[in-house]
Amino acid sequence: MTVKYSNWETEFVDAKFVDQRLKTRFFKIMDAFAAAPDKSTWAAAGSGSSAKAAYRFFRNTDVSKDELLDSVSGATVEKMKYADAEWMLL
Repeated sequence: MTVKYSNWETEFVDAKFVDQRLKTRFFKIMDAFAAAPDKSTWAAAGSGSSAKAAYRFFRNTDVSKDELLDSVSGATVEKMKYADAEWMLL
């Protein structure tokens, strides 16, 4: 699987990871989910070991769901501020 960090790094620019490995794993998971949004975690991951790694990531106490949501929400608000549009569908 090819990792395409640039887009996810923009969306999650404010997300703080205690460990670079968590950041790397998170972006791999995001790439897999984006490539197969209609699939289960197990199917989207592409292999049993990748699926287990994704499940371990989600159980990790160093990963904060609220921080990830805050980060992507903040990035969305910033994009909206500079969008040249009369209205937006969210």
